[in-house]
Amino acid sequence: MWIRRLAVAHWRGLSYALEGLAPGLNLIAGPNESGKSRLVEALRFAFFESTSGQAAHKKQLATWGLAPDKPRVSVSFELAGTDWQLDKVFLDRGWNARLRGGREDLEGEAAEARLAELLGVRPGSGRTEARLADQGIWSLLWVDQGASRDLPAHNAEAQNRLLDALTREVGEVAAGAFGQRILARATEQVGRYYTEKTFAERPLLKDARAEVARLALAADEAAAARAAIAEAADALQQARDKAADLGRRHDAATTLHRQLQARLQDAEQARHELRLQDAALREADGERRSAAERLAQAETLAEEVRTLGEQVAALTERSRDTDAETAVARQGFDAASAELTTLEQQADAAAAALTRLRRMQALSSQRQQLTRQQQRLDAARQRADRRATLQGELDALPALTPADVKRLRRAAESRTTAFAQLEGASVALELTARRDVVIDGVPLAAGASTRILVTDERQIDIDQAVSLTVSPGAGELTALRDAVRDAERQLAALRDELQVADAEAADQVVQRRTALTADIERLAADLAEQVPEGLDELARQVQALRAGIEAASAAAAGAAAEDGAEDEAVDGAEALAAAEQRQRALAEQCGRARAARDAAQERWSQLRALAARHSSALEAAVGQHRQRQQQLAAQPALDTLRAAVDTATRMRDERANSRDAAQRRYQDSGGDQLAEDVARAAQAEAALAQALQSTRDTCLRLETTLAQAPADARHERVQEIEAELAAARDALERLLRDAAAARRRFEVLDAEYRAARERLAQPVIERIRPYLADLFPGTEVWLDEALNLQGLRGADAAEAFELLSGGAREQLALLVRIGLAEVLGQEEPWPLVLDDVLVNTDAERVRRMQRALFHAGRHMQILLFTCHGTLFDALGPDTWIELPAPRTTRGS
Repeated sequence: MWIRRLAVAHWRGLSYALEGLAPGLNLIAGPNESGKSRLVEALRFAFFESTSGQAAHKKQLATWGLAPDKPRVSVSFELAGTDWQLDKVFLDRGWNARLRGGREDLEGEAAEARLAELLGVRPGSGRTEARLADQGIWSLLWVDQGASRDLPAHNAEAQNRLLDALTREVGEVAAGAFGQRILARATEQVGRYYTEKTFAERPLLKDARAEVARLALAADEAAAARAAIAEAADALQQARDKAADLGRRHDAATTLHRQLQARLQDAEQARHELRLQDAALREADGERRSAAERLAQAETLAEEVRTLGEQVAALTERSRDTDAETAVARQGFDAASAELTTLEQQADAAAAALTRLRRMQALSSQRQQLTRQQQRLDAARQRADRRATLQGELDALPALTPADVKRLRRAAESRTTAFAQLEGASVALELTARRDVVIDGVPLAAGASTRILVTDERQIDIDQAVSLTVSPGAGELTALRDAVRDAERQLAALRDELQVADAEAADQVVQRRTALTADIERLAADLAEQVPEGLDELARQVQALRAGIEAASAAAAGAAAEDGAEDEAVDGAEALAAAEQRQRALAEQCGRARAARDAAQERWSQLRALAARHSSALEAAVGQHRQRQQQLAAQPALDTLRAAVDTATRMRDERANSRDAAQRRYQDSGGDQLAEDVARAAQAEAALAQALQSTRDTCLRLETTLAQAPADARHERVQEIEAELAAARDALERLLRDAAAARRRFEVLDAEYRAARERLAQPVIERIRPYLADLFPGTEVWLDEALNLQGLRGADAAEAFELLSGGAREQLALLVRIGLAEVLGQEEPWPLVLDDVLVNTDAERVRRMQRALFHAGRHMQILLFTCHGTLFDALGPDTWIELPAPRTTRGS
């Protein structure tokens, strides 16, 4: 399919036409608000939306304001060799569509039904907006703005057409309809026993298993009940003996618990006294630490005062020495600066002399360069003239392409085929003359034969003596004659359009155009290689060199007259060498003098910085010394602080002795262990009481069981349940065998079907692989058996589509769409409609994606709409349309 033209009028304020769309790559670029998205929307409405009704999504098409005109869209396209013209008007009454192509001219609902048939979609309902996901293969061929990072979605129609195309290409019958029917039958059989995805058992198996489990449990319970009668009598006697023993042990535990509680009261009083002594000891420890900290702080301040005093004295002496060294360094810097000034004046005079000599040498070099550049310019002009001659020859040839040659050949073949069909259905007369005769005015010698093809009613005269009328069948021949005339008219129109006699002549023109183009490109390449700056620039350089030489010659002559440089001109090389040697010698002397001056300046700067640091350090040390002296004066005397520490230490020792005596008394009364003993004795008494009560309950339960036992027929119940259990197990075994066979059959068929489907995906992967090599090297596209995009796979790992970056998802989704479109378009190529598909892609990857789009444009039509036109300067589209700047404030 080839969309040739798209035009809209009064479409949300836009009236515009895209003319001359190529069958290959088309770039439609424009800034925001220029109408790009409105053109895409109009094309979508033209193909998929019904003109009937005025639903909300159609009312939005009206031009804002009071304009009475209705939204209109027209599309010209070629499909299966037939040119079609589609016109639609929205927001008017009834059906407003017209479709013309071949011999068809349809209007209204019939036109929209025929359009849907051509495009392979369902006709629009008129009430709800048509979704791209429901539009057959167009869900893969169309990407609206903002959907570039979405997965390419297959609907059932697109998937079936992909599978049909791939089945024909690969010859994989098992993956087609036949394999689907076999797998469906196996799925139906295994579905009686298991669920589809997890193979969980269905009620048929689950109920059989549950019945076996229920009967097995009932059998176990009946057998256990029967055995319980015999065990209950023995258990009752054991329980009675255990209860007697537990009673004796519980009495002993109660007595011990009471004794330990009496001792615990005395220990509590001793523990209270111990807590009081602990608090007094902690208080004494705090007072001793406080006194020691005050003493340590005062001693630290005294040491800092002494140290800072020594530091102030040392810094004062160092500052005086640094000031003296700085004065000496200043004198050295002044002397070095004076020497450098003298040498620089001598060097300037030598440089001026060297410049005059070099000016003469440069003038000679410029004359040589002018000669070389003039030679390059003459050779380049010859190549440019040759290229212009070839370009004129190329322009004079008809603008034919290999596609035009194919069109001519197809038209000739169509005419030949139509004439052959007419000839096969016509009446052929073979006439042999037995003597010399004249047939329809044409002499025929005796013994000669002639063949007359009659395609319509015809009268044949023989020697003006016999008149023979032949009337072949009219119905079929009429249509065949029309077909021959149509084919001849189409061939003649195509010859007139292309201005050639036949396909062979057109092929010669194409070959000549190809050869001329190659020669022109070769000459252009040679010219670009030899004169990369261009002819105009080279000519300008030659003119500039000539003017520069004339000016330099005049300046040199004037300088020679003023400076008496005639001797220099006679022996310029020796004078230049001597001047260069003197200039280098003076430059070296200046360098050494400058280095000495810089070293003296560096030494002076370092000493000034050092003097400043010494002065700053002395000032800081004096301030710190004064501050520490003030802090020390504010503290008590050191002897007073030491006496306070000794007093606090004695008080702490006395309280420690009192605390140790209280600790010994508490330990003698039993200590912390006694409380644990009391708790342990209480828990032991409670545990024995609980065990005694539990044993007595057991005795009561067993006595009740034995009293009720004669009323139950437990033995007969066990036999009945065991018989039912055996029958249920046999039924379950039969079901399990049938289920296992069905599951094995399904697994084998499903594995074969999936393998076949994976083989179907291989042609798609092969088509996409060259594109991936440039954007995602070392990977291949990951498709499941239904050709749904899963992500990328490399040699060592796979990455799911949803985990890729936004730009990578955008690029990969577009490449997969291109590959699937190539599969779908093997017999009839279908166009790709892309609206701002690379907005999340960086500039470098956009450049690589342009290669993929350019290559894909050789196999299908691509309509690439973008508001980032500068990113696609290197795309090389077949048609490049720049939308005009916006004039309204609506649309995009």
